[in-house]
Amino acid sequence: MSARPHTVSPYRVALEGAQEALLAALSRTPSAAESSVSMSRNAKGVAQFEVTVRGPDPADCHSEAERIYDALCAAYPYPTTNGSAEA
Repeated sequence: MSARPHTVSPYRVALEGAQEALLAALSRTPSAAESSVSMSRNAKGVAQFEVTVRGPDPADCHSEAERIYDALCAAYPYPTTNGSAEA
């Protein structure tokens, strides 16, 4: 009587792969928080801003986002007339 060769179940292979992926994700170092600023103008020429600040302290993020937004508003003020209005 010959011994049947050992075969690995596809489920076992999938489980081992999932375990390896989980361990890799848990052991990697966290990436630095990323922030972003988007600027555009609408059809009336009004500047529009989107400020995103990420970090561990929400109060610090809020303060930094507010500072950036205020600086952008000062640099790109709301127009008193649109592009088609006569001065």
